[in-house]
Amino acid sequence: MKRPLMYIVPIAFVVATPLVWAYSMQDSERIEKKIQVGNLDLSEMTFSEAIAALKSAPLKAPTVTVKLADRTFTVPATQLGWNLNYEETAKSAFELGQQRGAFEKVQYRFGWKKDTQSASWVVSVNSTVLKKQLDQWSRTLDGKPVPAKAIYQNGKYVIQADKPGQAADVTSVLSTYSSNPALTSLEIPIKTTRAAVTRESLKPLVDQANLVLRPITVIGVTPAGKERPTTLNVNTVADLFWVRADKLELDPKGIQRAVQKLDGLIGQAAQNASFRFVKGQIKTVPEKTGYSVDQKTATQALSDMVLKPEMIQVEVPLKVQEPTLTIADLPDPKALKLISTGTSTFKGSSRERSTNVKVAAAALDGHVIAPDQVFSFNDAIGEISPENGYVGALVISGGRTVEGVGGGVCQVSTTTFRSMYKAGLPIVERNQHAYWVHWYAPHMGFEAAVYQPGVDLKMKNDTGAPILVRTITDMEKGTLTVNLYGIPVKRKVTVSDAVVLSRTPHPPSKTIYDSSLAPGQRKQVDWAVDGYNVQVTRTITDSKGTRKDTISSNYKPWQAVFAVGPAR
Repeated sequence: MKRPLMYIVPIAFVVATPLVWAYSMQDSERIEKKIQVGNLDLSEMTFSEAIAALKSAPLKAPTVTVKLADRTFTVPATQLGWNLNYEETAKSAFELGQQRGAFEKVQYRFGWKKDTQSASWVVSVNSTVLKKQLDQWSRTLDGKPVPAKAIYQNGKYVIQADKPGQAADVTSVLSTYSSNPALTSLEIPIKTTRAAVTRESLKPLVDQANLVLRPITVIGVTPAGKERPTTLNVNTVADLFWVRADKLELDPKGIQRAVQKLDGLIGQAAQNASFRFVKGQIKTVPEKTGYSVDQKTATQALSDMVLKPEMIQVEVPLKVQEPTLTIADLPDPKALKLISTGTSTFKGSSRERSTNVKVAAAALDGHVIAPDQVFSFNDAIGEISPENGYVGALVISGGRTVEGVGGGVCQVSTTTFRSMYKAGLPIVERNQHAYWVHWYAPHMGFEAAVYQPGVDLKMKNDTGAPILVRTITDMEKGTLTVNLYGIPVKRKVTVSDAVVLSRTPHPPSKTIYDSSLAPGQRKQVDWAVDGYNVQVTRTITDSKGTRKDTISSNYKPWQAVFAVGPAR
């Protein structure tokens, strides 16, 4: 006999209720059935099991395209700090199951309900990694704006154009991507800033500066009214002022340099009385009064007229410069004794270099240094110019070995320095060469470079008596000797050999192209030399006691340079 349906439902309810209660009391640390993340089934796994399963089949990081101005970067999201959070993902799966009601849980457990529920991967962004990458890309931008500048070239001022600045808004991208790591395209906003000084704002000042650039005639006037004119060219005038962002401004240092230059152009160094030896005969050369620029007055005169383009001429007073040694002060050569000798060899020098050695040595021969006077090698030999017999030969200039008038004069200054140093004379100015010059071997570091204008050899005569400089040039043997004659003082001087503190190998040779050479022609224009750091020590013993001084030379490593003509 069939039972009425009204009795079946209460019975099912009576049976299901204990089951619901029983399953609700089970271990709640396992993920419910039919819960997955992606295609990975996490049913009934513990947290640790779920995390291990997630790590074994992680979500593949997407590719992200990042646009920055006109550049595009395509990188894996991990490069932007994209990071899977396995713990949070497992927790998300667990919480999804816990959202089911007790009866629903029973349905899933007994398979009465079979639809699958999916939890999402939890992704976070490491802001430190993201910012580091964004900052790296942002450095490719121009950054701060570059103001327009006035540049002097080829005799006039031109404008170096301004550039706008570009700054990336990294902060907004940090916020956007961190809040939505699923994004596969990002754009870094750019803020453009214009320079404070632009081509347009600078142009009136550049136009004014080019009017200021004109030759200036400077007339030196002696106390007797004699005029000594010269001209400052536009290159020198350009060194007298600055083109600022809002005005033209005098350059005090540039004006000072110009005044010093004027001293050499319109001034005339006083010449002490000296000897000349002609065919074994001693001849006296009388002293000459000199003139020097009144620097204070000349500085003020230039300052007042530089920025006034209508003014093209200015007068500056010259002061009388008296010689410190007259004919009456000259010593009797017969009473002088040899107090020091310096030697060097120039054998193997080119004909031009040998000529310059001979000319400079002859100019120095017979020079007399007064007591307490500071000897200047450049003053003693006069101007190094073709008019005085000097010819073109190799010199060191601007970081290269190039041809210049007077190459080889340093052979004479070096030999003079050796003689004066061995005599114990105090050094006032001594300069080394840029690299070790083999002409001064074997005495490394025991040399003195000169270059006109500005680089000089200066030593003080502290012997208390005049010193006569004699030079002996043997062109056949290629030797130069500089002897000092004076009144001997009770002084013992010893000079050590050079001590090499360090050595640096020379760099590999390089090739430069020279259109003046014939096609395919190859010519060596510089020679390789290792770099050295050396010291030479002098010990002096006299009435003042014993003292030491040291000269240091830090020679640069020098590379060989070959010039080649254009390709055929």
